[in-house]
Formats: sequence, structure tokens, C-alpha cells
Amino acid sequence: MNPEEIKKAVENNNCVFGSRQTVKLLKKNKISKIFLSNDCPREAEKQFNELAGEKISVNTEKTKQELAEICKKPFLISIIGVIGELQKSEKPEAKEEKKEEEKEIEKEKKEEKKEEKKEEKKSEKPKKLKTEKKKAKKEK
Repeated sequence: MNPEEIKKAVENNNCVFGSRQTVKLLKKNKISKIFLSNDCPREAEKQFNELAGEKISVNTEKTKQELAEICKKPFLISIIGVIGELQKSEKPEAKEEKKEEEKEIEKEKKEEKKEEKKEEKKSEKPKKLKTEKKKAKKEK
């Protein structure tokens, strides 16, 4: 964890403090990174790891007091949410969603091919019958 990264987010008004605001924005996909103090309640840490994934949750070696000093705030800070859109590929569940979408697309393509083959077979039968009838008429 880099304190400069936190300072930069605070200077740009690009962060929120506390679990309520962070969860609210996280659900709207507006949080790109979460910093947790080392003395953050374990329940909160577990909640954020489940919600956001360990990819964007960063455990710091800083205490609540040290995070407050870095951010120049008069209150203790255990959770900092950095505001920024996540790319879909960065979301923890994005890979699973993408795989499911790909599977669905493959199924649809297979079904379409089956339908096309059925249609081809149906259209080939009448053609064969017509050509056979024409041959039979010519022979008569």
C-alpha cells in the first residue's frame, strides 16, 4: 500500500470514507479500490472481500489513526473507497459471467446450425422428388 496513492485520491476528492458510503458506491460499480486499516473490524474486512473481491481490497499496514493523519481528517478512518469505474474484466465475478455468456452463445449457435441442417434436409427432399418426377416423365 502506498500512502501517496491515498493522498492523491483525497486531494482529488476521489474517495469516500466509511463502510456505508463505500458499500453504496461499490454496489453501483463506482469503487475501483478499497483500503482497509490493519485494525479494521474483521467482519467489515470479510464483507468487503466478499463484495469486492480481494482484487480491489487492499489491506494496509496503517492503523485507523495513521490513515486519518494521511488523509488529514479529524476522525479515525478504517475504510477508504477510491472512486473510479471498474472495467468489466476487473470485476471478480466478470470472468464467470463472461464464461456463462460464451456458453449461451455457443448453445445458440449449435441450435441455429441444427435448425439450418433440418431446413436443408427438408428442402433437399422435395428437390430430389421433383428431379425424379421429371426424369420419370421424360422416360414416358
